[in-house]
Amino acid sequence: MTTLLVGNGTATTCKVSSVLNRDRKLYGAQHLFDGVDDTCWNSDQGHGQQVWLHFNRSVHVKRVEVMFQGGFAGEDAQVLVAAANDPKSWVSVATCHFDDCNDLQTLDIDVPHVTQLRLQFDRSSDFYGRVILYHYRVWGDEES
Repeated sequence: MTTLLVGNGTATTCKVSSVLNRDRKLYGAQHLFDGVDDTCWNSDQGHGQQVWLHFNRSVHVKRVEVMFQGGFAGEDAQVLVAAANDPKSWVSVATCHFDDCNDLQTLDIDVPHVTQLRLQFDRSSDFYGRVILYHYRVWGDEES
C-alpha cells in the first residue's frame, strides 16, 4: 500500500541547501510538509539548490510530487538516492524538467531500498537561482 513517506508522523528528516535571508521561521524546510498552501521553502540565491530527505528507515520510493511558485521553479532537476547498504554513495535515478508554473507536478519513479533521497535543482527559472517550493511529497512503501 503506497503511503506518504514525509511529513508529520513520519521518521523522515529534511535538510535544505539554503534558506532566504537565513529566515528559517518564515522560509524553512518545515513548510515543505505542512500541507499549507501559504507557506513555503524559499531558497537563497545561487544555482544548485537541493533538498535532502533522510527516511531513517528503508523505503521503496514510487512517486515524487512538487509544487513551485511560478517564476521560481527548479526547472532542471535530478533525483539521487542512497541505499542502506551504502549510505555515502549517491546514485541518480531520474532527471526531469519541471514546468515553471504553480501546478502540482508528479514524477513517477520505482526505486527500492532507499534510505536517503536528494532532489537537486541544477537550474532555476529565477535569474538569481532561487527556488520557492510549496509542497514536496514522496510516496512509496515502508520496507521491512
